[in-house]
Amino acid sequence: MNKQDLGQIKKIVGAEAQKTRKEFRQEFRTGLETTSKELRQEFKSGLETTSKELRQEFKSDIKTLRKDLVADINNLLENNIMPALDQVDTDIARLPNKEYIDNKLFDLKGEIILLHRKEEERFDLLVSFLREAKVLSDVQIKKLLEYKSPFQLS
Repeated sequence: MNKQDLGQIKKIVGAEAQKTRKEFRQEFRTGLETTSKELRQEFKSGLETTSKELRQEFKSDIKTLRKDLVADINNLLENNIMPALDQVDTDIARLPNKEYIDNKLFDLKGEIILLHRKEEERFDLLVSFLREAKVLSDVQIKKLLEYKSPFQLS
């Protein structure tokens, strides 16, 4: 074997190595693309599954929260609001109605009229006593009668 043979062997081996490198690169790229596609597909599938599971859990949590909220509202109504409303109803029932107030006002008006009449009678009697005893003059009595109540209660 001479140098020329060695050079040709080198060229052949180099060409084969170059060819092998190209094939390797091509196979590696093909493998990477396939692996990348498979990973993308698995990732998408995993995301979809996880997303579906999360949606399902979220819906379940919302249903639970709704039930809890309704239960809390019902509890609040039963334990706080309804007893307070019952107490208001009781308090309103104890308030006097219009008829009762009207009757009491009429009674009071009658008592006031009666007292006023008695006072007028007492005043008139006192003035007549003072006139008979000639303690007051007619001018003084006239002055006193001017201060008598100008209105009549009926």
